[in-house]
Amino acid sequence: MEVTVTDKDGKGIMGVKVTVEKEGKMIFAGIIDEGGKV
Repeated sequence: MEVTVTDKDGKGIMGVKVTVEKEGKMIFAGIIDEGGKV
């Protein structure tokens, strides 16, 4: 399951995604910068 990381205000931080495992742990999936790189 992929979710978007949110800041204190609950807004999505663009380009930041995490993978949530069955254990509920959040694993860093990668940051996409303005150039579209991962």
